[in-house]
Amino acid sequence: MNLIESYFNSKSKTHWRIWPNTNSSETFQDTFSWVLYMKEGVGYIYGIEDNEEACKKEIKEAIGTYLKGINLL
Repeated sequence: MNLIESYFNSKSKTHWRIWPNTNSSETFQDTFSWVLYMKEGVGYIYGIEDNEEACKKEIKEAIGTYLKGINLL
């Protein structure tokens, strides 16, 4: 398992959530929101994607960006 996957699966390093949008706006129908909290005190990142797999991909990319920023990748 690589470092990004390790962070993605670690409840002690990150917390993330994905949920379907229930907003009545046509812009957000059939989309999913996601949020990623980095437990090392750097705040959170969020977004909207078309499906759950795209959300997971974006979460992993955000983790990768964070790890590059602290010189772990």
